[in-house]
Amino acid sequence: MTKQEFAEKIENGRDIMFDVRGKHFTILTWTEKGINIGEQYPKEPKDQYFATPEELLENYLVDGIPLGELSDEVKITDYS
Repeated sequence: MTKQEFAEKIENGRDIMFDVRGKHFTILTWTEKGINIGEQYPKEPKDQYFATPEELLENYLVDGIPLGELSDEVKITDYS
């Protein structure tokens, strides 16, 4: 999927689980602090919060790469 398509899924979803680069992530769009993203089974929890889908895709890093640049590798496993 494109970066824009991924941003739209985040904008319109509530709970999104996805895999990328052999890791599993969850995005929660309904939290009071903003859009939450974190790895599902991390050794050290590092959840982060963002105000917009675009901010998340530009600033959340997976293996040192912004998530938006990996959008074509993202496989959504659950979406509501």
